[in-house]
Amino acid sequence: MQRTFWEKREQATRNISSERGIHLRLCRSIQVKGAFALLKNDFGFRRFLTRSKGNIRTELFFLVLAFDLKKLWMKREHNRLKTRVSLKMVS
Repeated sequence: MQRTFWEKREQATRNISSERGIHLRLCRSIQVKGAFALLKNDFGFRRFLTRSKGNIRTELFFLVLAFDLKKLWMKREHNRLKTRVSLKMVS
C-alpha cells in the first residue's frame, strides 16, 4: 500500500511539473480567482444564507445569474458585444 502511494505521488509530481500541467495550473488559478474575487468584493458574498441543498442551489443560481448579467452589462457599456448571439440577447 505504501509503495502504491509513493508511485502515485511521483506520477502526480510529473504531471504537475510537465509543460501541460503548468499551463493548466496557470489557467485555473486565473479563472477561479477572478470569479470569486468579483463575488466577494462586488456582490459582498461571504457565505450562503440558507442550509438545505435545494436552497443553496437556488441561492447559487441567483449569484451566477447576477454574475452573468453584470458581465453582459459591462460588455454592453463598453461596446464589446461582437458576436451575433450576444447582439440578439440585447436587441
